[in-house]
Amino acid sequence: MSQAVRRLLKDKELAAFTPHDLRRTAAIIVQAARLSVDCVKALLNHNDKGVTGVYARWHMFEEKREAVTAIEGQVAPITG
Repeated sequence: MSQAVRRLLKDKELAAFTPHDLRRTAAIIVQAARLSVDCVKALLNHNDKGVTGVYARWHMFEEKREAVTAIEGQVAPITG
């Protein structure tokens, strides 16, 4: 995906842009919406490698929906 994005971006100002930048921006927007770090981790599909991660299998669908709604609220005015 990163290679495809680079091919599409001809603008030198955006030459350093990667899809990972979108993940970072989404995480910041969710944190700014005062949602929990656990919600950010779930949205980014980060998992807990410890014992808790083995037992905690809740998918946090409602929290992810709230996070995506917060992201949409910030992005929609920009993208029209």
